[in-house]
Amino acid sequence: MSNTPEPFVIKVFVDLYNCFTGCLSSNYDAVGSIIIAGFGGLADYLLDDNHKLSAMFANLFLAGFAGYIIFLLCNVYEFSAPWTSICCGIGGMSSKSFLQIIRKIFINKVKKYGE
Repeated sequence: MSNTPEPFVIKVFVDLYNCFTGCLSSNYDAVGSIIIAGFGGLADYLLDDNHKLSAMFANLFLAGFAGYIIFLLCNVYEFSAPWTSICCGIGGMSSKSFLQIIRKIFINKVKKYGE
């Protein structure tokens, strides 16, 4: 038995990689928005009482993820670049709450269509 992955598994990873890099490389503003959201996450970490290294990295990851979602939403609604940056920074700072709200909305939509 070989350790070589199945061709389907390789194709899935290649497709995911191309999708992710295509999203980022098609618009360089996304990277800036993720960085701004990361600063918001860092500010949230500094204002919190839990100063552990793992908490800092978790905040940065959640802030970047929330910032990218907010960046995509701002593009859909055609916000200007300054407003997009402001939204991403605030979204990064409140990333935990923002992601919980988005998750609840998404689950409700999926349940609605599943009925």
